[in-house]
Amino acid sequence: MLLHRWLVFLVLSSFCITACQRGVDRVPAVESARFAATVERDTAALRTLLHPDLLYIHSNGNEETCDGYINSVAAGRIEYTRFEPLAPTRYRAAGRTVLADGLVQVHGRYEGTPFSVKLRYTSTYLAQARHWKLLRWQSLSVD
Repeated sequence: MLLHRWLVFLVLSSFCITACQRGVDRVPAVESARFAATVERDTAALRTLLHPDLLYIHSNGNEETCDGYINSVAAGRIEYTRFEPLAPTRYRAAGRTVLADGLVQVHGRYEGTPFSVKLRYTSTYLAQARHWKLLRWQSLSVD
C-alpha cells in the first residue's frame, strides 16, 4: 500500500511539473491574447482568458472582479489602444500557477482623454480545464 501511494505521488508530481513547465511555455501567448482582447474590446475572448475569481488591481489602486473588468472594457470608459512590452516578461512556474513579472507601456483614453503609462506588473495564471487563465493582476505606475 505504501509503495502504491508513493508511485501515485511520483506520477502526480511528474504531471504537475510537466504541466507547469508547459504553462511557462504557453502563458506568454495567453497574456498577449489578453492584451489584444482588451484592446479589441472582445469580451467573449476575455471570458475564455480570465478566471472567474479574477482580482484585477489597477495602478491607481482600484480593484475589479472578472465581471467588473469585462464590463469596464465593454463600456469603453477606459479605452485601451495598445499594450507595448518594454522588457522581456519573466515567467515562473509555482505549483499549478505561473507567475509573470513584466514592464509594459499602456496607451489609451480615459473618458476621452489620451494617456500613456508605464506599468510594472505581476500577474498570476492558473491552470483550469487545460487552459491558463488570469487569476490576479496588480500593476504600479513607474517613471
